[in-house]
Amino acid sequence: MSEQEHFLLITSGGWIGVPGEYVDDTVVLAHFEDLSADEARSVRDAVEEEAARDPGVEVWVENGAEAQKKPGRYLNLCRRARQMEERLRGKTREQLEGDSCYRLALAAVECADEVRKLRRPPCARYEVYDVESGTAVAFDEGGTEHWGPVHEGEDWDPYEEMHMIDLCITVYRHPDGHWTLVTERTHREGGYLGPGDAQRLGDADAADWLVRHGFDPPSDVAHLAAGSFFKPGTPAPRPPLEQSLIDRTDPAGNQDDAAPRSGKRSARNPDRLTIDITTNQAVLDGHPYSLTADGALLLDSFLRDPGEWVAGKTLDMRAERVKKSLPKPIRDLIEASPGKGHRIPRNVLVQPCQDSEATTPD
Repeated sequence: MSEQEHFLLITSGGWIGVPGEYVDDTVVLAHFEDLSADEARSVRDAVEEEAARDPGVEVWVENGAEAQKKPGRYLNLCRRARQMEERLRGKTREQLEGDSCYRLALAAVECADEVRKLRRPPCARYEVYDVESGTAVAFDEGGTEHWGPVHEGEDWDPYEEMHMIDLCITVYRHPDGHWTLVTERTHREGGYLGPGDAQRLGDADAADWLVRHGFDPPSDVAHLAAGSFFKPGTPAPRPPLEQSLIDRTDPAGNQDDAAPRSGKRSARNPDRLTIDITTNQAVLDGHPYSLTADGALLLDSFLRDPGEWVAGKTLDMRAERVKKSLPKPIRDLIEASPGKGHRIPRNVLVQPCQDSEATTPD
């Protein structure tokens, strides 16, 4: 398994802290830059056992790659971890053992050292799952050139709004010029999911993967990635939309956008679904429904930009939970997509045409 960057933190309900320096409900105990995901969990488990003496303390690990997606969060964790290291250096072991926070930080450092000692000597061969043959085989990375690892995610959980499986992807080029892509999976709750998947790549696919993930491909295959770059130019003409979605002029010729915003948006949106955010009421196909305040806000965001994806975090709400609170006829209109969010498709918002008179054959 590849080494990764991890932070070890504790949450304590506000009662535990560094005496005379700060008191916080979250404390960064340590920063590990050379532990695998399994090793970091082993450290966490050991600190949890030590923390059993302190009721209310919760210990968890935060992956450094995930923290780096929020630079402010990552820099704050690094700063607080360095502060803890400096405090540990300036105190005797007796002083450290006498304080809960320092005692847990010391346990984390010592456990990480023990975990490193248990490592096996590095081996150029390890087990992988050959995707093409469907068998477990040995992969030899000796003499290869590699790019990565690149961390991605899969198995989107719409309730938690996060990926439950972390992917660790590395591309290897063998001495004979062939390419292999190896993907290791780690579940956020279940841990390491076994040998990684090994997949053969051609030159063109390898060059495309390298470019799309920020690497410069080797000079002998760089020309194969020419089509992997975005090409600026004149935008293509937009396809025609339903008139009910693009006509924002009322019968009197007044622009709806120029009018002050009110709670009811029926003039701007198709007639099939209207929302009144002042009374938390919705009307779908002529039938009224009562909503929660969050439900009205979520639907209003869908109607503001018909067909566009809306992420729950942009509205400071759990969109999937709010969706479950909506009346079923309205809930059935909403689509969800991992990594994108929720929306009501444009074609669903269009009022179906109904003939006033039925025609029958002669």
